[in-house]
Amino acid sequence: MADVTLDISNFREHYPKFAEEKVSDAEVEDAWHFACSMCGSTDKDSRLPYMPAAEPPVYDRKIALYLIMCHVLTIGMWGAGQAGAIQSASQGSVSTSFQLLQGKTTSESWWLQTPCGARYWQMIKPLLMGGRFYFGNNFHPWG
Repeated sequence: MADVTLDISNFREHYPKFAEEKVSDAEVEDAWHFACSMCGSTDKDSRLPYMPAAEPPVYDRKIALYLIMCHVLTIGMWGAGQAGAIQSASQGSVSTSFQLLQGKTTSESWWLQTPCGARYWQMIKPLLMGGRFYFGNNFHPWG
């Protein structure tokens, strides 16, 4: 496996709405550092695979990092005081209301605010599932 490194031009190619005129390189780098803290960019600190040289190639970690960056940058581009997606808007006498999609947890609700965040949440759902953990090797003989 390999480590994922930040390639700003590649990120902007995948997400053209974050063109240089709208989002600076410094903001993209900040989003990258946040994404790395959430998901990890190396084999050592991430559970998601990244094997660009494999046949077929596996890009899960890079996709997850880009989705996190897209989510954070999208929220950063919202107007001051906006706390969710626009639910309704009026024009004469200006009125806007916002709505957060409700998830089962606070974390899920935060990720569901943007399409990128919702995709990331769906992508990592299998990693969030818990299973049984048996500490030690002395199991009861009948189950």
